[in-house]
Amino acid sequence: MLYLVIFKHIAKTKSVLSKFVSFFSIFFYIGITLASEIKIEENDLRAAFIVKFLKYIELPKSNQNVNICVIGTPELTNSFSKYNNKTQSNMNINLFANEDTLKAKICDLLYLSVGAERSNHFDIVSKSDLVICELDDCYEQSGIIKLEKRESSIIFKINLKRALEHNIKISSQLLTLASEIIEN
Repeated sequence: MLYLVIFKHIAKTKSVLSKFVSFFSIFFYIGITLASEIKIEENDLRAAFIVKFLKYIELPKSNQNVNICVIGTPELTNSFSKYNNKTQSNMNINLFANEDTLKAKICDLLYLSVGAERSNHFDIVSKSDLVICELDDCYEQSGIIKLEKRESSIIFKINLKRALEHNIKISSQLLTLASEIIEN
C-alpha cells in the first residue's frame, strides 16, 4: 500500500532529485522490511533448534511437563511463544519469558540469548537443569550448550562433562551434529 502512494507521488513530481529521493525511500523501506523478516526467521530457527533439542536430551527428572525459560529480545521470545502449551517428544512445554522466568520455580531448560538482560540471569541459572547460552561468559560458567551464528548458519557446542555432572543425557545423534564437544 505504501508503495502505491510513493509511486503516485513519483509520477506527479517533475524534479529529477525528487524522483531520486522517492526511489531511494522505496528501496530503503524494502531493505528494512527484508532485514526485519530475516531476523524473525533467524529467531524462529533458534526457537525450533532449542525445542527440537528436547527430543535428543534426557533431563534429570523425567516429567511430562518441561519448563522452558527464555531470556532475550521480544522478537526472540515471540518466536518461542508458538511452542507454549504444545507437546514435543511426549513433553508438555510451559514457556516463561524474560521477567516471567523469575516466577518459574524451576527452569528445566534455560535459554539466554545475546539480547538477554545481564542483571538477573545468573540467579535463574542456579535453578535450571539445562542451560543453553549464546553468551560466552554464561557458557564458560554454567552453559551446557552454546548456540553460535557463523556466517549464514547456526551451530552449537556441547559441554558433555557439565551435562553429565547435571545428570543430563545427550543422544549420540545430537553429539554428532555438534561443532565441538567438551569432554574434560
